[in-house]
Amino acid sequence: MEPGFYIVDILPLRHTSGRPHHLEERFSTHDYAATTVDDARVKREAILEARRSKLAARASLARDVELRNRELTERKRYRLQNNLRVAERNRNGILERQRQQCRFAVEKAKEVARLQQIRRLAEKERQRSELERRLRITEQRRAKLLSVPKSKLLANNSGDKVITHRKFRRDASVRHEQWRKKYLDPVVESFLRSGISLEMAARMGFPALVRHLKSPELIGITSRLLGRMHKYAAKAGDGTAAVVDVEVVKAAGASRVFLSAYMLTAHPREILSEVGEPEQALLASAKTMLNAFEQWLNQNPTEQTPQTLAEFDECWNTYYSLFEAWKSKDTEQLVTNMIAHYIEMGQLWESVRDRASSADWQQQLDEQRTQLRDRIAKVGGEAAMERLAEVERRINAAREALENRRRHDSVNPEIPPSPTPRPQAESRNNPVPSIPTVSPPTSPRIPSSPRLGSPSGTQFIASAEQLARLMSAYAPPGPMSNEQLAHEVVMDPDFKIERKRNEMEDRIRDIATKAFFDAMREDFENEEYSRWAPGLLGDIKERLLALAPPNSAIRTEINEVLDIELITQQIGKDVFDVRKCLAYVIATMRKLCAPIRDQVVNDLAKINDLPNSFQHILELLDLMNLDLVNFRLRVLRPYLKSTAIDYERTKFSEALRSGQIGLSRTRDWLKSAVKSLQDIAAQRNPENVDRPENRVRYEHVYNDALLSYLFSTTLIDRLNVPETLVLDVDRLASYQNEIQAITITAALLMLCKNFAAPDDPIRRDPASPALRRLRDKIFALLLRGDTTIDGLSLEIAATVSPSASLPPERQALIRSMVDKTISYKDTVYSLLSRRLQSVLRAHLQTGQFAKKETITSHGFEWVRKELEKLSGKIYVLAKHNREVYAQWYDQIIGEVMEEEATTRAST
Repeated sequence: MEPGFYIVDILPLRHTSGRPHHLEERFSTHDYAATTVDDARVKREAILEARRSKLAARASLARDVELRNRELTERKRYRLQNNLRVAERNRNGILERQRQQCRFAVEKAKEVARLQQIRRLAEKERQRSELERRLRITEQRRAKLLSVPKSKLLANNSGDKVITHRKFRRDASVRHEQWRKKYLDPVVESFLRSGISLEMAARMGFPALVRHLKSPELIGITSRLLGRMHKYAAKAGDGTAAVVDVEVVKAAGASRVFLSAYMLTAHPREILSEVGEPEQALLASAKTMLNAFEQWLNQNPTEQTPQTLAEFDECWNTYYSLFEAWKSKDTEQLVTNMIAHYIEMGQLWESVRDRASSADWQQQLDEQRTQLRDRIAKVGGEAAMERLAEVERRINAAREALENRRRHDSVNPEIPPSPTPRPQAESRNNPVPSIPTVSPPTSPRIPSSPRLGSPSGTQFIASAEQLARLMSAYAPPGPMSNEQLAHEVVMDPDFKIERKRNEMEDRIRDIATKAFFDAMREDFENEEYSRWAPGLLGDIKERLLALAPPNSAIRTEINEVLDIELITQQIGKDVFDVRKCLAYVIATMRKLCAPIRDQVVNDLAKINDLPNSFQHILELLDLMNLDLVNFRLRVLRPYLKSTAIDYERTKFSEALRSGQIGLSRTRDWLKSAVKSLQDIAAQRNPENVDRPENRVRYEHVYNDALLSYLFSTTLIDRLNVPETLVLDVDRLASYQNEIQAITITAALLMLCKNFAAPDDPIRRDPASPALRRLRDKIFALLLRGDTTIDGLSLEIAATVSPSASLPPERQALIRSMVDKTISYKDTVYSLLSRRLQSVLRAHLQTGQFAKKETITSHGFEWVRKELEKLSGKIYVLAKHNREVYAQWYDQIIGEVMEEEATTRAST
């Protein structure tokens, strides 16, 4: 508490001091002082009273507000509890109805099983009685034959009959009536007991109807009924129509075709993905056929004449023909897909034929191709096998033509002339031309297989054109060209499209998103949806349609349920249920999403706040779109591996012909490598003896040029990269950083071992945990952008002397060595860099990574794993790049070597 003076003003205790006597007489006595004091007291009391009144009013207002809030909370709680009670009551009602349905179904199943058992027992009893009767008749005949003398049996002219046959002459109509009663009645009664009808099919859901129609008992009853009906109809007329019908009935699956009419009529949307004229004709014929069938079935079939089946026969033939025509389209598509799969398996064998494990692959692929070939023959018959043979013939012819062309190109390659064949014609600093980008389509479609049946002489061109069309449907969001996308998919097995994150952009986007949905929340709390709901649902609809397969039932359903015009009208009439609409959206997302997204989609249903629900749905739809694009890229990857080289070569050749790019930087890049190798060869061969081992090989020139570019201290970017390496500029820059990191780490570890004491475990133990930890720390520090020389020096000093600090002079020496190593001036760094380059060169030339002993002798034992991984990536890049641009590389290297030879000869 701060010190101070406090004045207590108590008016009743105040007294006015008197004046001296000589002054009192000078002034007349007036009562104005008392009056002034009273006025002040009155004013003060009035002010205090006003304040008390104001405070009381505020307190009363606060109590009223609190009371209103409490009442509002109570009303909300009451509504919530009431809704919960209603929901619980509805839930219990649904569960009770389901229990009743299950109970009825179980009772019905038990009753059906009981009736089946009774029928089986009755049938067994009837068969037993029939067998006993026949045995008795047989025994009587045998006894009668035994009683006849042999002489009578052998007599030919005897007029007596050994066995007299009873002759029954009855009218044909009587016999036919008996046949109908005996054979048709039981089948009709069995079909009627199954309960299948148009009305029942319309009431049942699609899954329940499918289960009912797939029952073997119903299929058997239907098959027997159709057979009896058509045999009965064969008695009418000349039998022409009946003969056709009997052949139809004998066809495999006729009963299933007949029962499919109920599904087509009751649930056409579930069966037909698109409804055209053939589908409409099929639906009309199915309905007409079922109406004719039920009309005949409900008019006591056994009492009718065979002519009454004429209408059903005609409808059945029409329906069966239309059904087979409709099914043949799906069969043809299935055969096409299986043929494409068969051809792709052949291409897979071509890609693994030269591997060590090709024998195992061959056995598995041969078995799978044999099974697939049998399946094609079973589904498509002879026509499908002829089609497969034609496709194989064309592919073999195209492969032979391509091999002939490659052999011809290797002897006399047809290379389009470069617009800048010499460096003097084009500036060395010519910037890399921009690559045109494409935007992704709304709903890209995945081709199920490569194009079949291309002309034999144009296989190469067709593949390039087809790949261009394919890649236009797989273009990712962002500035990435088709060539870049195809190249990345082939080069990186784990490549996938991801959203690039930027901290500033994310922050701005979050602020804008929050403001947007906060404004939306105010309107939604007042149940005003007209401003936001149509636009948001339209956006959601477009994203769902992008995920749904074309011409599918779910796509049609999305268009019907999320009809924005209808939703706008419902909002205007205040009958729109936004939560029900979002529930449908979430259910549709659950059908379309990948399995890994199931839990996230289920969590959406638990969000009660509408703006948050809309926000999370839109964000998840974006992720699902990325999932779909990446899935399509994975599907496309096997096909790209077989066509990407021709595709990239064709695109580069077109760019050269159009003058978009030149080869000046590529020429300079290869020329320096040729000169370097020729100088080395001249030093090794001072006598200039022309021997094969003394010649510079084109492959060695390319390998040396690539490694020199990677080991250069100049930063790799788009301004200095050769034109043939533009697609890999980022990858090359990453490899350059990894090479420097491996070299620096190996040099610093060697420095650490040299600074350690002679008896330190770091020197003696080749698997020292301290060096392993230091290696991991150095790699982590080099990956960071803010690593300093002091930080690296401290880590090395801590590893050399973990218990005590080093003397200042040794710390200064360590820092100096680290500084020299980082700046590429250290002798150890230069030595390790040359050794690393020799390891990578050997891998490029032999295709095999160096042995462990070689890596250890070169000083890379601590970074062997990282070095082997990097070497493998460089080998894959070099092999692919060499295969794509070999013809231009060989031409440039040949021209440069001729120029060098001419220059040496002239000097």
